[in-house]
Amino acid sequence: MSVFLQPVLVPVKGAPDIILSIDPKNPEELFVFLGMALLEKIPRLQEHLGFKMLLARLYNAGVSGRRIKDTFGVARTTLRRWGRALKSGDLERIRKAFCGQGAQKKITTQIEEYVRDRFGELHGNCRNYNLRIQAEVQKYFKVSVSSERLRWIFQEERSKLATIKESDGDGIEHVAQPQQEAKELGAHGCERVSENRAIAPLLPVTRNYSLPPDGLACSGRRAPEKPTLCHHAGLLLMSDWIDVLSDGWTLHPNLVRQWVGQVLLGAVNHEQSKRLSFSSLEWLIGPMIGSVNYQRRLLGEIAEKQMVEMLLERNGRLLDLSEQDLFYFDPHAEEYTGVLKTLKGWSGGLHRVNKIINMDFIHTEKGEPCFVQHADNFYDMRERFFMAARTFQGVLGNAKRTLTWVIDRGIYGLDTLRRIVDDLGDDFITWEKNYKQDGWDEKAQVHSFEKMRVRNHAEDVRCYGFRWQEHPWPRDPQFQRLIVRAMNPSGRDIEVAILTSHSNRDRLCVIWVMFNRWLQENDFGYMNRHVGINELTSRAHENYASIGSELDDRQVQSREYKALRREKIRAESALGKLLVKRKKLLGVHADQILAEQAECNARKSQIEKLAEASEETQERDVKKRRGALARRVATHQANDAKRSKKQDALTQRIDDQIRKFDEAEKRLSESVREESRLQALIDEQYVRLDTRRKAFMDAIRISCRNIFWKLAMEFRPLYNNYRDDHFIVRELTRASGIIEQRDGIAHILLMPTMEFPPATRRIVRRFLAQTSQRINEHFTGRSIPLRIDLLTEESNDIEIDQCGLECVSSQP
Repeated sequence: MSVFLQPVLVPVKGAPDIILSIDPKNPEELFVFLGMALLEKIPRLQEHLGFKMLLARLYNAGVSGRRIKDTFGVARTTLRRWGRALKSGDLERIRKAFCGQGAQKKITTQIEEYVRDRFGELHGNCRNYNLRIQAEVQKYFKVSVSSERLRWIFQEERSKLATIKESDGDGIEHVAQPQQEAKELGAHGCERVSENRAIAPLLPVTRNYSLPPDGLACSGRRAPEKPTLCHHAGLLLMSDWIDVLSDGWTLHPNLVRQWVGQVLLGAVNHEQSKRLSFSSLEWLIGPMIGSVNYQRRLLGEIAEKQMVEMLLERNGRLLDLSEQDLFYFDPHAEEYTGVLKTLKGWSGGLHRVNKIINMDFIHTEKGEPCFVQHADNFYDMRERFFMAARTFQGVLGNAKRTLTWVIDRGIYGLDTLRRIVDDLGDDFITWEKNYKQDGWDEKAQVHSFEKMRVRNHAEDVRCYGFRWQEHPWPRDPQFQRLIVRAMNPSGRDIEVAILTSHSNRDRLCVIWVMFNRWLQENDFGYMNRHVGINELTSRAHENYASIGSELDDRQVQSREYKALRREKIRAESALGKLLVKRKKLLGVHADQILAEQAECNARKSQIEKLAEASEETQERDVKKRRGALARRVATHQANDAKRSKKQDALTQRIDDQIRKFDEAEKRLSESVREESRLQALIDEQYVRLDTRRKAFMDAIRISCRNIFWKLAMEFRPLYNNYRDDHFIVRELTRASGIIEQRDGIAHILLMPTMEFPPATRRIVRRFLAQTSQRINEHFTGRSIPLRIDLLTEESNDIEIDQCGLECVSSQP
């Protein structure tokens, strides 16, 4: 079907090539063309948002405001307001500009819905509900609402209740439940109904002491009285540690608990949360937010530096860092593949310079992550170490104790090592860089020890032998150098040097923690696979002009100086190549001259021998040979001229290159050698990734890694198979289950997807029994006791109340 369009706004001189047309048969729709390409179709309605934004874009693009006003009847002041709001990018300003004139409504849709819900809960259950709701709105929304405005809403709700009563009879069913709950809760029933049903999700959560005694751990919801299917029921195995991590959180506590649960279930970023069942998670850990965009927006509100440090401090409680004083520090770089112009650095995994995000980790002696700091390449690794060490002291509660840092070769440098001891007051253990294996003294005292390491199970041990000597470090005698010769079980040995400033720590510990650094290195890959530590989380960025006050600027070689130095190096390199070329050319020419002279001498000798004879034939031959010799001499002279010309041309090029080199050297000496690094980055329009959101989510991720690790370490001695114990525990924690309340106990029957052999099943059931006991001890008096077990033959023919199906055990 053909459509004939009629233009209503065409470009004029100086305006963009945008044409607005209509279909005369349907004039209520605008066709927007850029040249001959159709961009969009917009309803021609004055109140339509798309129509308003189209006019705003036209105004911003330079189309005459008078022409837009004459064509569409919109005032130029309105067009200017729309255009400026659209250019600002401020969502709140855009909303106000395009919502029309007039003051903003005091009672928003969210407040009105809250008032209506609270009226339905409190009406008929307590007196003075209007004053209570008015106070709640003031407390939670920071808005003062008059009683008269609330009366309008109450009147509408009463009309609805009257309508329901007329259609359903006396309407007792609609109010019986809150009345019954208030009666069961006694004299303060109205207040308890309010807290448990409406206000509690909005209030800051402490240790969940307000949970009803018959509620499930973490969520507080009552366990169903009939067997009910619940996805992700295995998450309850870690509910006590989830409670420790979220204990007393003040800002969006339910959301933080939700993110912890999501990561533990494998949804390591917001997008992957779509795979989860939020209705089941509400039974397990509390209220959920299903919208991915809403999660992102709230993450922007929570992700502040003090919140990250608070979460890392709670992670420290899980690991009990109060008595630990030895920590691994290691920078970890992740490649950034975006299009933003960010600083580059060395990527150890890629073995090249690339755009990266630096994540500086601190691990415990057992290899558990307890701190992470994000940075770009504005500071080098040595500077970032001191920044991380001071922040980590705050995470430890600023406890006044000397820490020992185990650091890789990247920290090596005499000034840096002295700063660790003098400025931080800490000790270090590190490798000596570029050790030449020349420190072993055959006459000195030798110490030795052996270290056993377990492989696949507790009885599978490997023996490692160590011999070592201790000497003061020649570069600074206040530090000690340990020369270590280590041999692995296969008989291969190496010799290394370890530096330390610690005078009291056992040398066996100093040596072993350096050789045991694979714990930390392997943990990076483990966290990438299971908790998504390599996820970017947010693509927000900030330019260096806006964050300059936060950075410590320093002088660096100026861009002009670097460019001139490169120019000088190129001139010097070209000059060197020309000199080498001339040397080779002179050598070739000398060989050619010698060859030509030898040829001429040989010909002359032949002529002289022939001249001694007097025969007529020989005279003709001599004459012929002399003519050939003369021609050959002429050729040699021509070759000499060519060689001379080539040498002169090369000499001229060398002279020109010497002149360029001298000019480059002169300009380099006259240039400004240093400039502000910060100003250089601002001029070059570099940006820095805004890692606040990633920092908060990474704190959750490493906490989840530690929570799961604690559970796996409880299962390990029971199972005694280190190859797949993590896999079994992960299957249990992500298993669905059936929840039922019987005799005051919440029974949870897990249904993992894998089938266990009889021996493994017995171990798993014993492990679940121990875990149930640990959880019940943690939540004593705060929630209903629970018993977690596997779904077996003893629990067959179970009706699943949620789905209306029958569940038959798949495990013998």
